[in-house]
Amino acid sequence: TKFTKPRAERGNGFRFGARRQVVYVPAHSLQYVKNCKNAARVSVNDVVFSATSGALRRYCERRGDPAFMEGGRVRARALIPVANPDRGSQHPHDSVANNFGFVSCRMALSEAEPLDRLRQTSSNMSKIKRSAKAEMSLWQTNKLGDVFSERFNQGVARDLFSKHSLVFSNVPGPDVPIFIAGEPLEAAQAIFPNYLSQVILLSYNGRVHMNFTVDPEVVEDADSLADCYLAELRAIGSALGVEGDPLECTSPTGIVEESVLEVSESSHEAAAVTCNMQGKEAVATGDEPPKAEEKHVIGGIATEVTDDYADEY
Repeated sequence: TKFTKPRAERGNGFRFGARRQVVYVPAHSLQYVKNCKNAARVSVNDVVFSATSGALRRYCERRGDPAFMEGGRVRARALIPVANPDRGSQHPHDSVANNFGFVSCRMALSEAEPLDRLRQTSSNMSKIKRSAKAEMSLWQTNKLGDVFSERFNQGVARDLFSKHSLVFSNVPGPDVPIFIAGEPLEAAQAIFPNYLSQVILLSYNGRVHMNFTVDPEVVEDADSLADCYLAELRAIGSALGVEGDPLECTSPTGIVEESVLEVSESSHEAAAVTCNMQGKEAVATGDEPPKAEEKHVIGGIATEVTDDYADEY
């Protein structure tokens, strides 16, 4: 397609360019994505992965790609990192670790309509979640990587990448503002210049921050990918009867102010509870909110210990 070189060329000594271009998608409403998720009865990850697939199709159609003009079947797959942090070997307050493998998922590029792409995406992802592919990939990565030579592992990596069009990662971040040196963090982007095109979404404080990192020698007019993604997301919402627009979201400053007000009100409530329990053990204070029960949640499809709000991913 116009987004990537043919598989035969990629697998036959295809050399990737040395430069990478980052295309930023305007920050958009996480609630809009969730409204689409609720209307379609799928997951947040299904919606954004389907919108990414639709964005690629729209990009190729705009550039007159014959693969889509002829109405044939287009085969494309994405590599999705599956994370499983090893909590047992870490300090309780230090959860930064890399322990992941890849699973392969077909992208819904052949389907002509946005809802058909969403249904196919949800079906593909559900099959992966019900399978043991993620666990097997992690086992192969952790157990077999040191067994074979570096040259062999490089060959496996080249072969794996040659069979895929991009790497897709969707990470559920904090749903409340983060302050650094007393100042609120307004936005967050995760950028990874990979061999393949890389798509990373990070939700933070009610907004989705997303980017495409591509090879400009392969993907021409890459900036149009952002418009294609938003057009697909709007089309999904329109077909599902979701009101509003994905770009209609509260400004970071407004979100921070509302969150600070909520925290302040919660602190007063917690203090009142403590004052009314004199002589008894306090069960809630402003400094120590109740801890969420740890659980393994499949979130796009990153399996990690996280709060309850990430269940919908």
